[in-house]
Amino acid sequence: MISALAAAALALTVQTDAPRLNADSTLAIIEGCKAYAEENELAVAIAVLDDRLKMAGYLRMDGVRQGPADLAVKKAEYVASWGHETKVLAEAVGEGRLGWAMTTGGPSVEGGVPVYSDGVLLGSVGVSGAPAVEDAKCARAGIEKAGLRDSR
Repeated sequence: MISALAAAALALTVQTDAPRLNADSTLAIIEGCKAYAEENELAVAIAVLDDRLKMAGYLRMDGVRQGPADLAVKKAEYVASWGHETKVLAEAVGEGRLGWAMTTGGPSVEGGVPVYSDGVLLGSVGVSGAPAVEDAKCARAGIEKAGLRDSR
């Protein structure tokens, strides 16, 4: 019994010591993406999710309609679930691999980017409202401002 409790306590310690997306890094991601959007005269919605698909932060810039606002969240959900950016899915669709796109249910446009630290997936950023390539650049600008990475 005691060894089972010790093992459970150790497991909790390991889980809480894992890198996590925190409030400061979430805010930095949003600020970096927003700055990129403003510099390029874009209006976007920015969704930041943690590795458990929970919303860490969200910003809908003025003028962004509901469709792109919802798509930003969908992009982030896909990336947090699968661990790779939505560009991979967009390329699969472009190559005619529609079955994979239909199976995953993910958005097949750029703008969903993973957030990594020390090789660990912390979460994701979904951006929508600009052309898809710009959405992805915006997400990367935010990740860079937070001092994090978009790949392992």
